[in-house]
Amino acid sequence: MNIPLPGGVKPGGDMNKGYESLEKRIVVKSGSRLTLERHTKMNIGYGFLSDAERQLFIDILFEYEGAITFDDTEMGLVSADIEPPIEIHT
Repeated sequence: MNIPLPGGVKPGGDMNKGYESLEKRIVVKSGSRLTLERHTKMNIGYGFLSDAERQLFIDILFEYEGAITFDDTEMGLVSADIEPPIEIHT
């Protein structure tokens, strides 16, 4: 039946609590995940981005490379303090 759940759905998590744990986050050394070899294999905007736009995108990739994974060994999990496991009501 398509009816509301008793009490509604109340997502959990506390974004403010998560910010306290940012000091504990894993820091990735620059260039350790987005290596030159991986970078040269990427087809980044050729044909529709200008050179300046492509360079800006590459700079942003390097700035946030800790969030990029290229295989399962580099993958982590979101802290349950920030986003608890999802409960799917069936």
